[in-house]
Amino acid sequence: VEVLSGREGAREAFLARHARRALPDGERVIAFTLLEAARAALAMYASCGWFFDDVAGLETLIVLRQAGRAIELMEELSLAPPVASFLDALSEARSNVLEKGNGADIFLRTLAQTRATARSVAAGKSNGSAVKLDEDDYKRALELAREAARLGRRFDRASAGRALEGALTSAARAAAVRPTPENLRSVRELMELGRELGLEANAERAQEFIYEAVTSGAPPPDGLREVALALNISPAAFAPAGEADDAVPAFTGGQGG
Repeated sequence: VEVLSGREGAREAFLARHARRALPDGERVIAFTLLEAARAALAMYASCGWFFDDVAGLETLIVLRQAGRAIELMEELSLAPPVASFLDALSEARSNVLEKGNGADIFLRTLAQTRATARSVAAGKSNGSAVKLDEDDYKRALELAREAARLGRRFDRASAGRALEGALTSAARAAAVRPTPENLRSVRELMELGRELGLEANAERAQEFIYEAVTSGAPPPDGLREVALALNISPAAFAPAGEADDAVPAFTGGQGG
């Protein structure tokens, strides 16, 4: 805790005491990510989280967030956390409030709402408070929902839909600014995942980013045109001048795909 608390010089002092040699930046990140994963794993066993009136209570939500961080950090280090068995065990605990679902539902919902990223922790930029979700966080929440669906477990579709919306918006923004094959593929993969899970998501913000990119003046790359069409943006939006006289509305649907 002292090392990870952000106190000036704590990390350097720790390495001076325990490292057998000077560590390059990449190995320093691994070392402190391992420490943070261990801290999160300990924190998720806090007794107040498991003596509860309801599995959806505040104390349990706090320790589930710690479990989510431990899973994320293990994945960052390619350690293959036992996600399937974890969700299976959680699903046995049911909330007294019917609409809250079981422990697996609550975990997935909590993960989609707030989560610190492994990179922020490793860089010493996180003080344990909630940070804005980035695209990788949203994607991880969706992958956990996919795992729950594969196992035949219920998951909170509303929360997963919000995660999809956030991820799709973030990916579309990146693709609009830099329409690289990787960024464009990210948008398409998220749309495919949403279809696979049968999720409803508001794609309007994603449409707006892509629409602005394809109507910016220069002919859009083929990959960007394909993404625009997949998001139900009318071809008339990026047709050459004179070919769009009979144009249909730019947005022909709200969901995409």
